Amino acid sequence: MISKTKFLALIYCLVITSVGFTQRNSTPQAATIEVHFDKVLVTPHTSPVDSSLAPLIGFLHSQPDTSLWNKFVKPLKPNFWRNKDYYNEYHLKALKYNPNFHYQMSLGGGYPAYKKEASHPYWPTNDYSKWQDFRTNKMKNIPSDIKNFSIDIWNEPNHKTYWPGSDSTFFEMFCETLSWLNTEYPEYPIAGPSSTGTTSRQFVDDLIQFMRRWKLRNPEKKLTLNTLAVHGLGQSHEDFLTDLIYLSNKVNSKQWSDLGINSIIYNEYLRSHESNSFSWSLKKLEAFEKYGVEYAARACWGTCQNGSLDGILIEDANGGYNTTENWFGYAVYSLMTGKRHITKNDSDLATISAEREDGSKIILIANPQIGPEVHLTLKLPSSSVNSWNIYQITDDGIKLVSSKSTNNISISIAKRESYLVSEKSISDFRE
Repeated sequence: MISKTKFLALIYCLVITSVGFTQRNSTPQAATIEVHFDKVLVTPHTSPVDSSLAPLIGFLHSQPDTSLWNKFVKPLKPNFWRNKDYYNEYHLKALKYNPNFHYQMSLGGGYPAYKKEASHPYWPTNDYSKWQDFRTNKMKNIPSDIKNFSIDIWNEPNHKTYWPGSDSTFFEMFCETLSWLNTEYPEYPIAGPSSTGTTSRQFVDDLIQFMRRWKLRNPEKKLTLNTLAVHGLGQSHEDFLTDLIYLSNKVNSKQWSDLGINSIIYNEYLRSHESNSFSWSLKKLEAFEKYGVEYAARACWGTCQNGSLDGILIEDANGGYNTTENWFGYAVYSLMTGKRHITKNDSDLATISAEREDGSKIILIANPQIGPEVHLTLKLPSSSVNSWNIYQITDDGIKLVSSKSTNNISISIAKRESYLVSEKSISDFRE
């Protein structure tokens, strides 16, 4: 039997060994990113795909004071919203902030059977006429002269919360509704199926095959799905990227063009634990840009209508608002309206290099997952730029760290930190 003294000594040694092991593995990793200003990333869209404002409708609805809109919304130049209802007032307002702004309404949003048991009478599988009445009444509220508008048919149908029936029953409803929209409202682009999680890619493949069979059975009816819409949730980043590459290749190589599909959007992305760090936002945006996603919008759980701009602004005790790192990150991202440069990156850091409207160069870099920090060497090509300004993006603003008169810049980036390297100085967006 081991003595108490020896037992305690053994525990002590194990603790010391464990601590020592942690320290040895906490050595910062090295990474190198090369930016090629002379090589342009060719994607269908070079303007920002997202300004992160899924809950923006709730914010505008709860704040009649337009000075708050100008202060917190205008700097982000919102590009895309998806909402369960249509608000013409806010759509027109957003178009003033950005003439390319796009509004997507989820046709099934607010349907009484959502999140109810399978026996609920409003499920289309129980009484299809109730769904037909619902969608007809909802479409009556859409102005006939609306621009930059599309319709998303349903939400997360491969999730039993939103569709308790079989996949085939959803596919049948989807095709019938899509054909109805094509016939009655041909002026509106249609998106779907907004599937999510680990089964999303297979769900899309199965839907595509079903749609082709439906067309053969109903040759006299229209069936055009303009945009493939999916969610980037409930997956590891590796699985998300695998699905994104697969789906974007199918769309961009026109393999599904017989059904009218000519673009891909992610109308929800970022999981809960990722949404409060701009580093993860940039990781997703980098992938969206690289693989030709047209639009993307952050996901939002339970706070979309309370005016908080979920993860973007934080309401204080006095009813005012405080900006966050996410807000400043997206504000910087909204400046990147010009062409994108190709980067060579040997790490898991996220990087987007682009030009601003005036042609000046700007580079966003973030560390979403490498811990505890990365020592980065940023290699920039020789150019006429005399000095680079290096900023850290924080909850308190865009903080100038240093200025460098060199094309090889060293930066230490801790996990979840984001940095900005800019040819020109960046002002405080709150002013």
